[in-house]
Amino acid sequence: MKNTCLLFVFLTVAFNVLSIAQESKMGWEYVEIYIITTGLEESETIRYEMKAISPVWLKKRAFPFDYAITNEFKLCYYPPLTEEETNNSNPDFWYKWKGFNHQNSNNVYDSVQMDSFAYGLYKISQNRGQAYFYLDYRDNNWGYYSNCAGHCQDIWIKYDKINDSFSYLNKGDKVTNFNDPSWVQIENLSVLRIFSLKNQSSFSTDEFPFFWKNCLAVTDYGNGNPRLFWSKHPTFTATNYKIYRAVSSVANPRTLTYNLIHTTATDNVFEYTDQDVALGNSDYVFYYVAAYNSNTNSTSEPSNVVTTRGGMYKQNQLSEEYKTDNIKYELYQNTPNPFNPSTTISFTVPSSTEYYSVLQNVTLKVYDILGNEVTTLVNENKPAGNYEVKFDGSNLASGIYFYKLQSGSFAQTKKLLLLK
Repeated sequence: MKNTCLLFVFLTVAFNVLSIAQESKMGWEYVEIYIITTGLEESETIRYEMKAISPVWLKKRAFPFDYAITNEFKLCYYPPLTEEETNNSNPDFWYKWKGFNHQNSNNVYDSVQMDSFAYGLYKISQNRGQAYFYLDYRDNNWGYYSNCAGHCQDIWIKYDKINDSFSYLNKGDKVTNFNDPSWVQIENLSVLRIFSLKNQSSFSTDEFPFFWKNCLAVTDYGNGNPRLFWSKHPTFTATNYKIYRAVSSVANPRTLTYNLIHTTATDNVFEYTDQDVALGNSDYVFYYVAAYNSNTNSTSEPSNVVTTRGGMYKQNQLSEEYKTDNIKYELYQNTPNPFNPSTTISFTVPSSTEYYSVLQNVTLKVYDILGNEVTTLVNENKPAGNYEVKFDGSNLASGIYFYKLQSGSFAQTKKLLLLK
């Protein structure tokens, strides 16, 4: 006999026992993930796990907002249901929800136990099949979502044991119909992000302290390749994200050479699977991500560095477009030259020679024939890579000018000619 059971894993801090009445009173301060299970055999039990795979941000105080970051990756789960709960056919039982409780409160906590989940990146799985998915719960706007009523901020998940698949439902009230046509199947191993799940047009990470230096995580995609997850840079206006990789035979190398291996197509892509690397007990592989703005040709500071073990596929080596290994500083002749009124200046920044020092301060300035500075085209920290910058001479007189690239002890100057 098949049973349809509604399971709510109620994991919360010991001093904050949630009731439905409290939820109504506090509003968004209590948010849960409700889990419905279908297709269980009689007396069969199931266990769900919600595992943090990145640092999490705990809200210590709501007004003013105050978050505490922890690198203790916690595992939330619940014991299997009892036979009585599994077989309970009393309609009132459906209101005894099972799921995961979100850590959130107006109170100031001196210490917070991670029995409940907080703002982080999680893997949600179960012990009856192979299906699992990721939930990116990193959005500090979550408490302000107001375009729905009732339990609008709750997340409704259904696991179908027979088909070994998860689904989600965007619903603003309690679920009582397990065959609701609005259930959307979750592709196995995919990522649900709370802002898109609740049909929000944007999200924010700017209230989480040290977010960019803690946002990157690496896991197995399920097919033996490293899979990277990050999220929105809190302050940098990005048009794309760039992924960099370094490989070493030792865990703590004195020097690392990072290569640019991929640039995302848009600014709303926050994951990448490295199919050039096969996971295994071989080399140490290092990654970081930088936000990039193609309009200003500028790059953010790097994210945190994550490490995994693996080996390079010989048939999938880096394309020449992205190779930066063993390159040197290089300033190229501007094109076109002579020019009127604009020209493009290209230069190369090599990999750093210091462990994890992946940014180098670079300046590119233009001078007139008397040595007077005309303009500064670049003055920022940049990771290794090839760069282009536009120089517009519309407001300058015809003549000879010089442009100089400088970084540390390196300096190189070239001449350009403006003809009007």
